[in-house]
Amino acid sequence: MYLFSNQGVPWPPAGWKHFSSIKKSCGQSLNKDPETATIVGLSYKIEANPVRLEDDDLSYVYSIVVDGWTYSIQNDSQEYPVMSFNLLSRSEDSTQKLPYLSNLRIQGNASFLNERKAHRAIMAALFFMKQIGRKNAPDYEQILKLYRLENSLNRCDSLENRCKPIALDQIESDACDYMMKIKGD
Repeated sequence: MYLFSNQGVPWPPAGWKHFSSIKKSCGQSLNKDPETATIVGLSYKIEANPVRLEDDDLSYVYSIVVDGWTYSIQNDSQEYPVMSFNLLSRSEDSTQKLPYLSNLRIQGNASFLNERKAHRAIMAALFFMKQIGRKNAPDYEQILKLYRLENSLNRCDSLENRCKPIALDQIESDACDYMMKIKGD
């Protein structure tokens, strides 16, 4: 039901061969902690949105969201965002990641993007999705620290690091401009 092969959506995204190990558009996993009587869970969801570039090429913007939740025996529940971003299909020979990744949010906060952080965000999302696929729910805070994406690094206080969320229509516009530069038009 959630397999990409049954949805008619091209997967893995063009130019992102690392995602070929992910076969489902969503998944979730749980860890039970009998000492504290809590259940901790992680889930991911991938949505593909078709976009038309200026040269009438059909491309896709993939919205990737990783969320977490905690339920305790006292009926306390907490749901929280772990990370999310938008990923645009890219040409196979492109080595850059930054022009194709936008709207990075770590623990619900907009994050400043550069080429290194874009790469770390993609690798962290892949790690989360692979672990969830194996029915593991790793400690998301430790994983974000491991990939140097924790919340303390995402503060946008300085003027040069000002965070601005990017709307989907701006992604399409930026993607069109970049694709036109690559093609030489």
